[in-house]
Amino acid sequence: MKNCIITWTSVVLLLTACQANAPRETSLSGTLTGLPNDTLLVSSRFVDDIKDEHMRTDIIVCQQGTFSLPIEKDSLPVRITLYPLKQKKQQEIEVVVLPGESVKVTGSVDSYQVKGSAFYQTYLDSEKLWQPYLDKIAQAEAQADSMQAAGVDRDSISNFRMAYYDYYQDMDKAILEYIHEHSGEDAALYLCYKKGITGHNDSPLHDLSDQVKSGPLAPLYQKLVQIGQEQENKKEVLNGENAPDFTLKDLQGHDFTLSSLRGKYVILDFWGSWCIWCIKGFPELKEHYAKYKDKLEVVAICCHDTEDRWRKAVERYKLPWVNVFDHNEHGEITRAYNVQHFPTKVLIDPEGKIVQVDFSYNLLNDLLGHRP
Repeated sequence: MKNCIITWTSVVLLLTACQANAPRETSLSGTLTGLPNDTLLVSSRFVDDIKDEHMRTDIIVCQQGTFSLPIEKDSLPVRITLYPLKQKKQQEIEVVVLPGESVKVTGSVDSYQVKGSAFYQTYLDSEKLWQPYLDKIAQAEAQADSMQAAGVDRDSISNFRMAYYDYYQDMDKAILEYIHEHSGEDAALYLCYKKGITGHNDSPLHDLSDQVKSGPLAPLYQKLVQIGQEQENKKEVLNGENAPDFTLKDLQGHDFTLSSLRGKYVILDFWGSWCIWCIKGFPELKEHYAKYKDKLEVVAICCHDTEDRWRKAVERYKLPWVNVFDHNEHGEITRAYNVQHFPTKVLIDPEGKIVQVDFSYNLLNDLLGHRP
């Protein structure tokens, strides 16, 4: 009898251990106010599918605002975006689900909470750190609009905008500090992805702990490192090659061809009116343009913009060089020059060869500063 009791006790302990070690089910569910019987468009993709090349789309129906979405094991970790189809305002909810998590979304589409995911809660908490910067930027934008409505001259408005662009720089510093201080958390890795940080040589990605690099988001880490390496390799390949020629329309509607500038150094500045850092870089670029104007020309190529915004930005910021607009939605020119971010500046020598992509002004000074 004693042996029987021991045997049954062992069986119970074994079953308990098996249940404890069994993989937990992964799911996403929630209840959202304002969506009584709405339809949700669900887009899901592997967490390392940065360009959404293998995105899967499904449709689920909310019952009194409640929905449930089972997640296949072989799709984990997964990035999921929910779009309510009947809402007048375009809104979305994005959630990352890791293996073994039962994630629940509550609240509204405007203001939602994520429970059941320690990782995602940490990430959402991190966003609160730079919300004050976003609030300052929104207030400054509103003030700039008020100045414009009141008839304030464009130079004053332009100077005001340049001053509050420092908020963006302060926010970026805060983000980098957060990544450095939380290098042992998966949220820091996901933040790198959200902010477009790839694995270039001095990337904060390399400061992440080994546990994060090999953890649930390892595929995302490997993808970001791969992208960074590819970008560096492409830059090296372009250096020393003939600069791809192109023809674009200038402000007067005339054709401008790059090869017409042979005999001078040329800086190609890929920018957009929507790009804060492009605009922040204009004063320094103007300074060097004025210094070397007899040996140097700048060609500013506006990308991913509208012609109206381009013309207004050129006038607003008083850009004194060659200004052209890239109408091509397929980006042949940006691809030819491996433009991965904005701004991207390319230095071309008088023979039409690429000196360097993303060069420093120290290099420009070395090349032009001591030449006759």
